[in-house]
Amino acid sequence: MTSPHNHSNTSRQHVLSIQSHVVWGHAGNSASTLPMQRMGINVNPIHTVHFSNHTGYGHFLGEIMPPSLITDSVQGLEDNGFIHNVNAVLSGYTASPLVGETIANAVQKVRKHNASVIYCCDPVLGDVGRGIYVRDGVADMVKYTLVPIADIITPNHFEAEFLAGHALDNVEKALQFCDSIIANGTSRVVITSFEGGSTPSGTIQCIAADKHGKYILTKPKVTTGYKENFTGSGDIFTSIFLASTLRGKTTAEALEHTASAVHAIYEVTAKSGNHELDLIAAQDHIPHPPTIFSAEKL
Repeated sequence: MTSPHNHSNTSRQHVLSIQSHVVWGHAGNSASTLPMQRMGINVNPIHTVHFSNHTGYGHFLGEIMPPSLITDSVQGLEDNGFIHNVNAVLSGYTASPLVGETIANAVQKVRKHNASVIYCCDPVLGDVGRGIYVRDGVADMVKYTLVPIADIITPNHFEAEFLAGHALDNVEKALQFCDSIIANGTSRVVITSFEGGSTPSGTIQCIAADKHGKYILTKPKVTTGYKENFTGSGDIFTSIFLASTLRGKTTAEALEHTASAVHAIYEVTAKSGNHELDLIAAQDHIPHPPTIFSAEKL
C-alpha cells in the first residue's frame, strides 16, 4: 500500500478516472471531471457506462461498456508512455463484477510504473432509503477486491455500514470501522455523510480518519426545495477530496475544503432551483469555498 504523497503544486497532475458517464446531468465522470479540473488537476476519464441520464430518473437508455475498453485504454496509455504521468486512479460506480476486476488490474498496472500512485475508491453501492442499487455481485466485489487495495475510500453512511457488516449508529462505532480499514493498509477513510444518534438536528456530519488522527465535521443541511440528496453529490465529494489530497492537504484540511465546497454547490443549487447540482454556476466555489467549516479532532 502507498500513502498519499505531497506532490508539487507546480506540476500538473493526472487522475485516471474510471467511472460512469451520463449525457444529461452530473454523475460519475460527468460530476467528477470539472471539480478536479477547477482544482488544477488533469482528468483522464475512462467511461464504464454510457447512459442518457443517471438511473435516479427511472427511465434511461445506454449501455455498459465492455471491460476490454478499460483494459485497452490503460494498455494504450502504457504503450505511449503516458502511464508514468498518472498520479492517482479514481473509481466510482462499478457496472458489473467483471468491470470491478478490470479496475483492480488497471490500478496494479499503473502502480507498476509509479509506486506512489494513489488509488481512491468511492464504493458506490447504495444509500439510506434506496438500499443497495448496484447489480448482483458488485457490492461483494467492491468490498473484497477494490477496498482492500485502496489508499483512500469515501463511503456514505449506508456504504460504510455494508463494508463494516453492522450498523454504525454512533460516532464510536464509525471510528472503529475507520480503524479497521486503516489497519488493513488504507491511508485515509472518509464517511461522507454520517447521521448517528448524536448528530444535531438539521445537520449532516462527515467523519475522516488516518493513522495520525480522527476528525468529525458538522455542517447544516441545505434545503433546496427540490430534494435533499442529489445524485452525483458523492462523486463530487470524492473528486474534490482526492484533488485536495493531491494538492498536499492533510486529511483534516482536505475534509474541511471538500465539505465546504460541496455545501457551497448545494447553496447555489438551492438558489437556482435546478433539478441537478448546479456545478457550472458554483464552479468558482470549488477551489475557493466562501464558508469554511472546521473539523474537530476526536
